[in-house]
Amino acid sequence: MDKIKYTTLSLSEKVNLIRSVEKGVKRKKDIAADFKIPANSLTSGIKKKEKILAAAENFCFQPDRKRMKTSHSPFLEISMVEWIKTVRHQNISVSGLIVLEKAEFFATYLGHKDFKASSG
Repeated sequence: MDKIKYTTLSLSEKVNLIRSVEKGVKRKKDIAADFKIPANSLTSGIKKKEKILAAAENFCFQPDRKRMKTSHSPFLEISMVEWIKTVRHQNISVSGLIVLEKAEFFATYLGHKDFKASSG
């Protein structure tokens, strides 16, 4: 038996996987083989079905996104996105250092004491 290579599915692929299982036309083992994933990964996807479908229906993430992780500090992220949009709209060039400094500023303002801005 061939070993299946580790594959990470995107959100849209996970939705398609769940829909295939719900149809009930094929065996789960065959569906897993079609998506090139191990059968236990299929089982994990089915267990997370509600979360995956909710994320897809509410457009929480882009369809090609592979991991459904959210920010540790969503208000900081929103503040940074809005600031970058404003600065870009004013045609002001922004370097990475300026973004890091602004992130530190917003983190302090929002009360995040353990925040450390990084470039990655």
